[in-house]
Amino acid sequence: MLLTNPNIGKIEPDLEDMAATYRGFLVTKINKLIYRMDADDNIYVSVF
Repeated sequence: MLLTNPNIGKIEPDLEDMAATYRGFLVTKINKLIYRMDADDNIYVSVF
């Protein structure tokens, strides 16, 4: 799902001061995925 729609996550307000834009979404009620993309559209998972 993330590969076909990389902007699915909302921008993480607690990480807005970072150089990269971090996005995140709930995978389950207790699991959240936080990721960023680079200029080449590579996706890097930061926290799961």
